[in-house]
Amino acid sequence: MNDDLARALASGDLKGVIDIYLAAAESKEDEGDVDAACFLLTHAWVHALEAGDSRARDIRARLIARGRENET
Repeated sequence: MNDDLARALASGDLKGVIDIYLAAAESKEDEGDVDAACFLLTHAWVHALEAGDSRARDIRARLIARGRENET
């Protein structure tokens, strides 16, 4: 993940950055590590907001569902 993330960040590929964080979050969720998954989802959300990516709303909803963000 780190090498792919570094390449995506260096090239300004925010969609790729979001994809990487989301995949890593899914992996952590599959392992049952909700805290790590939410940490990664938060990074995906920030980059999605920065990029104007339509997935930002869904990512935020996932964070709200896990008690990591407020609905207001």
